[in-house]
Amino acid sequence: MPAPSAQLQIFAAYPSGTEIDVTADATIAIEGPQLGAFTAGTIVSDGLTGGTAIANVTYDQIAAVIPLTANVHERRIIAGTATGAAEAFASATPMAFDAHVDPADGVILPPNLGRMVVDFAAGDLDDTHQITVTAPYLDLEIVEPGVVGPRQLELSADEWSAIVHTATTTAFELEVASLQSSAPATARVTTSTLELTDLPASALLLGGTTGDITDAAAIRPTLWRYDMKAGAATQAYNNPPGACIACHLAVSADGSRYAAVMIDSTPATFKGVLIGSDGTLRAQSDPTAAPWASAAFDPSGKLLASYQGYLSLRDADSGAMIAPIAMPETASAPTISPDGSALAYVTLDAGFGDAATQVVGNALYVRPFDAATATVGPYVELFRGSAGVELPTFSPDGKWVAYGELTNDPAHLNEVPIATAAVRADGSGTTVQLTADPLDQLASWASQIAPGRVGGRAPEPMVWIAINSTRPVGGNATSPTQIWLEAFYPDRGVITPAFHLPGQPATLKVLHGPIGLPK
Repeated sequence: MPAPSAQLQIFAAYPSGTEIDVTADATIAIEGPQLGAFTAGTIVSDGLTGGTAIANVTYDQIAAVIPLTANVHERRIIAGTATGAAEAFASATPMAFDAHVDPADGVILPPNLGRMVVDFAAGDLDDTHQITVTAPYLDLEIVEPGVVGPRQLELSADEWSAIVHTATTTAFELEVASLQSSAPATARVTTSTLELTDLPASALLLGGTTGDITDAAAIRPTLWRYDMKAGAATQAYNNPPGACIACHLAVSADGSRYAAVMIDSTPATFKGVLIGSDGTLRAQSDPTAAPWASAAFDPSGKLLASYQGYLSLRDADSGAMIAPIAMPETASAPTISPDGSALAYVTLDAGFGDAATQVVGNALYVRPFDAATATVGPYVELFRGSAGVELPTFSPDGKWVAYGELTNDPAHLNEVPIATAAVRADGSGTTVQLTADPLDQLASWASQIAPGRVGGRAPEPMVWIAINSTRPVGGNATSPTQIWLEAFYPDRGVITPAFHLPGQPATLKVLHGPIGLPK
C-alpha cells in the first residue's frame, strides 16, 4: 500500500482580496512527533508514528499554525485462521484468564529491543488467538491460529516499530484473547500494561551451551553474544578443547577484548584466556609460568588477574606479568570501578591455594586501587555470607557492586547463585535485591546508569539488569536457564518485572554471565 498522505494548500491573502497559492514557496516544519515529511505541500506519513503535532508554516514573514493528527491502525489475520474466527472475538463474552503472558503486566521495555515476541498459555481446545495493542493514536490487532501446547506470536517489524514510535510518552495495553473457533461464545482474556523507556539496553556476553554439559565439541559450553538490536543470540567464540568457558567474564572498556576463565578437562585446571571481540584467541595463561585465571580490565588498559588467591597486574594483550599486587588475604573474581580507583573481589577464609582460584569466596571486599603503582589501600568488607559470595561486578557509575549469593544446600553448593544483590561500594551497608524470583540466579548490569524517561513521567536514574533465570516462559511448564531483562531504579532501590529476551535458541542453556558490552 502507498504511504498515507494529505495535501496541504497554502494561500497568501492580501487586503485587496487577492489570494495567491504559495504552497511551493512556503516553509513548513513539524513541531512535536515527526508524523511524516512535507514535500511540495504534501505530508507523507511513515505509517508507523501516531500522535499529534503542529505544522509551522511561514511565508514572507507571515506565520500560521496547523494542527496535525495521525492514527496508526492495523488488522492482520494470519493464514490458517478458521473462517469466521477472527470476527468471533467481537461478540464473544470475555472471561479473565491467567495466560502467563510474557511480557507480563508492569514490564518496561528498552527502545532498542529488535523484536517483540508474546509468549502465553491457552486452553487445549482454544485454537484461535487475538493479540491487540492499544495506546493513544495506536490500535493493532493480530489474529492467528493455535495448536495445543505453549503459544507464541511475534509482532512484525512494522508492528513493533509502530509501538516504539507512537507509545513513547504513554503506557500501552497488550491484550491476549483465546477462543475455540467451533464454540466461540467465550474468549479467555489476559491484559498487560507495558511501558517504554528512552534508555537503551546494551548487548550481552555470556557463556552457554545448546546441549548437555559434556566434552562433545558440538555442545561444549562456549561464548555467546546477545544483540539487543537484532533480538538474537549467536556464538561469539568457538573455544578449543576444554570442559567449560566463561565461569568468569570481563570486557575491556572499548569492548575490543574479553577475558574469560576456561576450565580444561584433562586435567581439570583453571586458566585465563584473552579473546578478541572478533572471536579470535589473543592469548592464554601458561600453566607453567606465572599462570592466571579470573581477571578484570583496568580503564588504563592493563589487566588485573588472580590465581590461587594472588593478584597480579598484567599486559592486556599478552597476559604477561607486569607486577604482583601485595595483599595479606586471598582475592579472586576481581572487578574494577569504571574510573579505576577501586577494586572489589571475593576472599576465601581458608587462604591461598587452588581453592582460592575459584570465583567463590566467604566475603566481598573493596579496596582503593592504583594500577599505575600496582598498589591497593585498606580493605572494607562489603558483604559476608554464611554460604558464600561470588562473581562481583561494579555498576557503570562505580557506586554499587553486584554479587551472587550462594546456599548451604549441598546439592547447589559452589554452583550457581540462588539470588543476586547489590551493595553500595562506599561501605555504608546499603543493599538491594536485584533478583525477585526463586528461579533467578546471577544478575548483572546491562546498560549505563542514566536518567531514563518512562511514559510521560520525569526522567530518573535507571539501569538495565540482565538475569540468568529458569523461569518458565509463557505457557511452558519449565524452561532452560536463559536471559531475562528488568529495569532497576538505584535511587529508590526498586526493580520492575522482568521479561524474557526474545531470539534465544530454545535449546540454549546459559551457564555463565551475562555481562553488558560497551556500545
